[in-house]
Amino acid sequence: MANETNEDDLVDSSEGERDEAAPARRLVTAEMIAKTDLGAVLAAVADQDDDAVEKQLRASEKVATEAGDVDRADALELFASIMFIAVRPDDEANPFTAKLVMDGRRSMIPDDIVGEQSAILAEIVETLPNPHLRAKVGDIVFYNSRKHWKAAATAIDAYCEIARGRLDDTIKPRPSRPADSIMDVVEPLARATALTRLTKKRGDIPVLVRQTLQACYDAALAGCHYVVFVKIAELGIWHGILEASQVARDAEELARNAPPGTYPEAVKRVWIIAASSHDRLNNKDDANRCRVEAAEQTLKMRDESNQPAVKAHWTKAALGEMRHLSGTRDRIEQLRNELRTFQMAAQDDFGSFTTPMDLSETRREIEALFVGISFADACVQFYHMSEAPSKQELRDTVLELARKDPLGAMISSSYYDAEGREAARAPAMPSDGSPSENWFRAEGARYMDVLMFQQVRGKIEPARLSLVERISIQERHLLPIAEASVFVPPGREPLFAMGFARMFQGDYATAAHLLLPQLENSLRHILMLSNRDPSKIEQDLIQGDRALSQLLEVNRGELEAILGEDVVDEIDILFNFRPGPALRNEAAHGKLPWGAFFHHSTIFGCWFIFGLTCRPLFHVWQEQIAPLLAAETDGQL
Repeated sequence: MANETNEDDLVDSSEGERDEAAPARRLVTAEMIAKTDLGAVLAAVADQDDDAVEKQLRASEKVATEAGDVDRADALELFASIMFIAVRPDDEANPFTAKLVMDGRRSMIPDDIVGEQSAILAEIVETLPNPHLRAKVGDIVFYNSRKHWKAAATAIDAYCEIARGRLDDTIKPRPSRPADSIMDVVEPLARATALTRLTKKRGDIPVLVRQTLQACYDAALAGCHYVVFVKIAELGIWHGILEASQVARDAEELARNAPPGTYPEAVKRVWIIAASSHDRLNNKDDANRCRVEAAEQTLKMRDESNQPAVKAHWTKAALGEMRHLSGTRDRIEQLRNELRTFQMAAQDDFGSFTTPMDLSETRREIEALFVGISFADACVQFYHMSEAPSKQELRDTVLELARKDPLGAMISSSYYDAEGREAARAPAMPSDGSPSENWFRAEGARYMDVLMFQQVRGKIEPARLSLVERISIQERHLLPIAEASVFVPPGREPLFAMGFARMFQGDYATAAHLLLPQLENSLRHILMLSNRDPSKIEQDLIQGDRALSQLLEVNRGELEAILGEDVVDEIDILFNFRPGPALRNEAAHGKLPWGAFFHHSTIFGCWFIFGLTCRPLFHVWQEQIAPLLAAETDGQL
């Protein structure tokens, strides 16, 4: 439907300024509406869904525009745009939003017709010939001003008419729905009950609303419409139309009698509504029993796949659900054993693929550069090799990649460790095109992995090998840098010098063990030098140091003020964030196997710390640092 809306129907929209951005709309009077003859216009779609009503109004508007009938076209455009407003039935506080947002513009929202236009619509809403139109117009008019309670009453009746029409098939389901589906009753019931709560005293439910919800509930129960049953049961209990005891009995019977092959997630929801109903009745044992049954449905999801990684995922999910339930100790132990089996088998599911990448020309250029370069100048060049794109550049890049592969961006990702365990999850790109911070970091980590490979294999390693062919680099060559840098805390200079020496020598296993754990302490050190407190006080008043993850959360702004936003973002992606390499945690807890020390991310991490150490010295590099390095390497270059 969205692609059938004219661009002229979109209005400019600035974030946070929807009202100010909407241009003035011509007032459609009651007389203009009366002359439009909506009954004749909508007769052809009297038994259709709301999308068909909007499409019919839009088509009639086009005919009126071509005929030069401006009043009729404006009236039809108004109703078509109202029908195009998206409804969020689960959000009672803000149930309406623009259905289409594109290039800084959007389709209509209720705010666009607030005031006099809403008052005119409130006066004529009862005369509108189609229940979809009466429901939407009455609902939005009341949303704009609570004084139009009569319009809300009209909307309530219209929503009930729509729901009953779906049950007796006098209103056809949406084309996207299966012919026997009654999912279309959920939205009108949700809006009818919400409007009832806003316009009536608590417990004062109109007979029509009660009867309609009960009829839909009975139809969902009899037809085994599991998802619809749950949604209607929730509405009924919340608004006092259905008794919790009735829902508990019906839900248990419905779930227990589900035939083999029924989608387990749907049955699980039924068990959960049964459990919550028992909770309302203070039947704790019955609620616990139903939640155990719900967790067993989670386990049935693993039977839908023959992949061990997927089976491990569902087993882990069921363990999480059972963990707090009484009487499940033996079952949990059994599931833990099964989980370990699936995780071990999951390693066979993972394969590898190669992407051709020709770095030969880059290597030749780097080797030529380092043939006659001094050691001091080489250190500067290594610093630039370990730089990453700025935070904004990285975000722009991953957004552009997501636009090129929208389907891939819409799918969330799971990351597994060497033992087949799910170690991290990355969210999908939201449908509104506004990614979360974790999405940016996860996609940034993926893109950084490619950049790090290019930097390490194409630049850092060729440069290092070219340099060590001419000089045997030892700790004494790096000690002047460690001693002069404010990034190195007192007493840590020999550790940094040894780590850098092993890094230049290509012994990344030793370098990583020496350097990676030092990053956290160095960040605390520069915070203290800047008169910022990186410590924490426990509940027992014992004072301790914040770990890297806490520093990047609590002290992030202070670190950005010292190091810059781009550097802190890179530290987060490289050393802390999962699904990034999380080098600090992996190294500190002994989780890096031998081969991981020679992976491009670990190598890049070591050189990154070298760059952080050199960075504060560049303003005095040529005058103070370079002579010291030249003295140490005199006669070797």
